[in-house]
Amino acid sequence: MNLNPTLSLRSLVPNDIDFLFKIENDENLWKYSNTKKSYSRSVLRDHIENSKEDIFTAKQQRFVLIDAESNIYGLIDLFDYDHQNSTASIGIVIAGEWRRKGYAKIGLKLLQKYAVKQLNLLQLYACVSIDNEPSRALFRAAGFKEKTNKMKKNQESEHTDMILLQKKINA
Repeated sequence: MNLNPTLSLRSLVPNDIDFLFKIENDENLWKYSNTKKSYSRSVLRDHIENSKEDIFTAKQQRFVLIDAESNIYGLIDLFDYDHQNSTASIGIVIAGEWRRKGYAKIGLKLLQKYAVKQLNLLQLYACVSIDNEPSRALFRAAGFKEKTNKMKKNQESEHTDMILLQKKINA
């Protein structure tokens, strides 16, 4: 297998259902989101269908990180999109077998390029748990700055310690 594949981002398609089901229902990942229960295939099919809505309407967009052979490495989201202020939040999840191999960094670079060229965004940010050092390191390596240490308790989350990472782009 090629250890340095050419990766790209694409929108969700119906064939992504198995991968999406695996990621969204991985209880080990729930601590990094507000997820507290499993998703059915029916709900995820609806999510894929609704993902065709543009980011200007939905305020979010999910991408699949793939290689030339259509192997899926992970998912990268833009959400809390604010057209008026030219900002959006980022979420990244790489499948377990591909973690810590540089694929998230490549995906993040691709997302930043899209954010600048297609959406003309000025700033991206991510809220990362203080104990999620791999994610913090990823964003720092990509030029994001840890701007604030805030206590945040999401209504559905057990986590209270969050770090906001921000990066000005296209400035």
